[in-house]
Amino acid sequence: MRRRAAFFFQAVAAMLAVGNGTGLTAQRWVTVLQDDFDGGTIDRAKWVLFPPEAAPPSFDPRNGGKAVHFRSEHGDKGMATVVRPAPPYRLTFEFLQPSDEAGGYRLVVFHSWGYQNSWWFEFDRGAFAVWTTSEGGWAPRWTADGLRTDTWYRVVVEDEPARVRLTIAEVDGKTVAASEWLPHDELLEPGSINFTAATGGGLRGAVFDNVRLDVAEGVRLHRLATAVDKALHAALKKARPQPDMGRITARTRDGLEIILDASAAALQTKLTGAVVSPTDAGTYGGFYAWDISQEPEYFRFRAVERARPDGTLSLRCEELGLRLQVSFASAGDRVNVRGELADERDQDRAILVVWVLPLDAKGWVWGDSLNEQRRIIEEGRYHSSLAYGAGGRHGRHLVAPYPWACLSKQKRGLMLARPLDCPRLMTWMYDYTARHKFLAVRVELGLSPLARKFPSRASFCFALSALARPEWGMRAAAQRYYQMYPEFFVKRVEHEGLWHLWVSTEVPSPEELGLVFHEQEPYYGDRVAFDDAHGGYSFTYAEPSTLWQKTSHYDDKGHFDAKAFLAAAMERALQPPTVTTDYPFWSQPRGVPDAEIAQALLNSYIGRDGEPTSYWTAPPDRVAVNCNGDPELARPNRASLWFDYEGVPALTDPRVDGAYLDSVGWSAFDAAENFRREHWATADLPLVPSFQAEAPCQLAGFAHYELYKAICEAMHARGKLVLANSFPFAHLFVAHLLDVLGAGEAADLESFHRPEKLSFVRAMAYRKPASHMNYAYLKKDVPLAEK
Repeated sequence: MRRRAAFFFQAVAAMLAVGNGTGLTAQRWVTVLQDDFDGGTIDRAKWVLFPPEAAPPSFDPRNGGKAVHFRSEHGDKGMATVVRPAPPYRLTFEFLQPSDEAGGYRLVVFHSWGYQNSWWFEFDRGAFAVWTTSEGGWAPRWTADGLRTDTWYRVVVEDEPARVRLTIAEVDGKTVAASEWLPHDELLEPGSINFTAATGGGLRGAVFDNVRLDVAEGVRLHRLATAVDKALHAALKKARPQPDMGRITARTRDGLEIILDASAAALQTKLTGAVVSPTDAGTYGGFYAWDISQEPEYFRFRAVERARPDGTLSLRCEELGLRLQVSFASAGDRVNVRGELADERDQDRAILVVWVLPLDAKGWVWGDSLNEQRRIIEEGRYHSSLAYGAGGRHGRHLVAPYPWACLSKQKRGLMLARPLDCPRLMTWMYDYTARHKFLAVRVELGLSPLARKFPSRASFCFALSALARPEWGMRAAAQRYYQMYPEFFVKRVEHEGLWHLWVSTEVPSPEELGLVFHEQEPYYGDRVAFDDAHGGYSFTYAEPSTLWQKTSHYDDKGHFDAKAFLAAAMERALQPPTVTTDYPFWSQPRGVPDAEIAQALLNSYIGRDGEPTSYWTAPPDRVAVNCNGDPELARPNRASLWFDYEGVPALTDPRVDGAYLDSVGWSAFDAAENFRREHWATADLPLVPSFQAEAPCQLAGFAHYELYKAICEAMHARGKLVLANSFPFAHLFVAHLLDVLGAGEAADLESFHRPEKLSFVRAMAYRKPASHMNYAYLKKDVPLAEK
C-alpha cells in the first residue's frame, strides 16, 4: 500500500511539472488532506458524509488497498472535506464510474464557494464537463468525451482566486485531457470540496481513491467557520465612536438589556445581569450599508439628531445618500426593532443593510437548526444562510433557513427573530475575529420612486429576546418564537391526517389509511360528498403563481419563443368574449373567455417587458408563465382569474372546506426577478436588490405572496382552510398563512425521510398539521412492505 501511494504522488508531481502555463507550480505547498481509504472507514476528522442519515459507503478492494464507493438511487450521496480551502490550492483524486451504476445524474466533484459553486466536474458514461461561475453566470466551460466507464482516471485540479484548470490522466500517468485556464468568480467564502454520486432516480455509483489536497503556505483554513466579509470588516476597522447625542435603553422582562447611542451602536449589552459585549462595543456597532451597484464597500450610518425618549433614532449615510429611521421598543419578552431606509437621490437603488451588535460569544453555541449546532472556537463567520435565486459578480440573495437564530451557553442565550408577516430577504451571522466580535442582521432592500406605496423607501423589522432555557439552543428559540407570535400558529383543523390526491371513491374506508386532506384536481362534487362521508376535508386546486397555456411557439430545437408567444396572446386578447376555453381551468362549469385569460397573462407575467419567466414541457406543447399575484394590477389579472373562476367552488360552495395552492415556494419561479416597473407601483412588499442587474427588482415570491395572502384571508373570513404544496424553505414566508403545510412532493420513499427537512417543516407548522405528497404510495410496483 505504501508503494501504491508513493507511485500516485510521484505521478501527480510529474503531471504538475508538465503544466500548461504559469500558475500554481511557483507556490510553496502544505498538504492538509491525504486519504487512500485503505483502512476501510471514513475518517471523520477529514470527511463529512452527506446526507448524514445515509448508510455508510462501501469499500472496494484495489491494488492491495481499498477505494470508497458511494451508491445512490434517490438524491445525492457522498462526502465533503472538513477543511474549507481557499485558493490557491491543488487537488488530486482518482475516480471510477461503474458501468452498471450509471443511472440518474452524474459522478460529480465540486467546490462550493460561498453560496455558489466555484468549479464543478461531472462525468457520465465517458463524457465529462467542467462548469464554473463567472461574472455571475453558471455555465459549462470545458466538455469532452472519449473516456470510459469501469476505468480509473486521475484528476488534478489547480485553483487560483479567479481561474481553475484541470488535467485528466490514466493512472499510469498518460494525460488524456487538459484544459486551459477556465475563469471563475472570486466568490464570497470557501466551502467544502464535495465528492458525490448524484441522482434523481436510477442507480448511480461513484468510486474515489487517493485524495490529496495541498494549499499555499500561510493560507488560513476554516473547518467550523467560514471566511468573514472583508469589506464589512474593513468598514468596522475604520469606525470610531460617535459624538454623544443621547442614549436609549431597550430591555425585556427576562434579562436582556441593550444601551444604544443615537447612531444605534450598542454601547453595552447584558443578559441575565452579565455584560456580554466587548469593551470596545461602542466603537464599531450600528448600521452599515453597501450599494451593490458599486464595488464592495460598506459605509456607516451616523446620528443626525438626538435620540428620542420613545427609542426612535434618525440616521444618515452621507457617502451613499441614504437616510434611516429606526426604533428600538421594549415589548415584554422582546425588543422590537423597526426601520425604514430612504433614498435622498431620487434614483433606483439596490442596497444591503447590516446592523452590527458587538457580542463576546467565544465558547457559545451557534444553532444551525433544531438538530445541528457549532461551538464558537475558531475564528471566522458562523451562519446558516441559504442561497436564493440568481447570483452576480458580488454575491447573491441570502436568507436565513429559520425565522429565528440563537447564540447560547448554559446560563444565557440571545435570539433574533423576523416576524413571519414581515417577509424580507434577511439573514444573520456571528463573526468572531481577534479584532471584532459581533452578531449581525443583514437585510436586502430595493428603492425606487416608482414604488408608489413607499416611493424611494423600504422597511424592515426584527426582534431580540433572551432565551428562557438556553441549554436547549434552537429548540428554546423555537419555543420563545411561538410565545412571541402565537397568531402565526393558530390551528383551525379539527382532525388530522395525510394530504392525498386521486384517491378513488371506490376506496371503502379512506379514514383508516389516514387520508384526510384531499387535493381535488380537478374538482368533482361527488368526491366532495365522499370526503364529507368519511371525515375528510375537500380543497379545490389552483396553482396561482403560474398561468399554464397551450402553445406551439417553439423552435426546431425545442426552445420557447417568448416574443411569438406574447404576440399571439395580444391577438387572443382581441377576441370576442364568446370565444371560450376550458384550459387551464377545466373544472369550471362553462368555458372561460379566452381573451380574458390572454389579457390576464399580459397584465401579470413576471420578467422583463417581452421576456416572461416561464417553464415549458417536453414534448413542447404547453408553457407555465410565472405570474404576479397582486390583486391591484390592471384587471383582468392572475388574482382576478382565481377569484372569478378557479376559486369559486371554495368561495361559494359550503360543502368545500377550502383552497389548495400548488407549487408554493417553487424556487425556479419564486426566486425569479421582476423588472416590469409598472408592477412596482402597487407592490405591498419592498423591492429587493438584483445581484445580476445590480439594480432594484421585485422578487417573484413576494409578488406571489400578495395573492396567497388574499386567498387565505378570503378563506379564513368564511371559516374555511388553506392547504398548500409548500416546498422547504418557502415556509419562511408563508407558514403563518396556511392551515395545512406541505413538505413537498416526490415519487420515491426516501426523499422525505431526512431529519433536517422534516424537523424544519414541523418547526414551521408547530401544532398545525404538516404532510407530504408521496406518489410512491400509489405505485403498484413498490412493495407493500416498503410502503
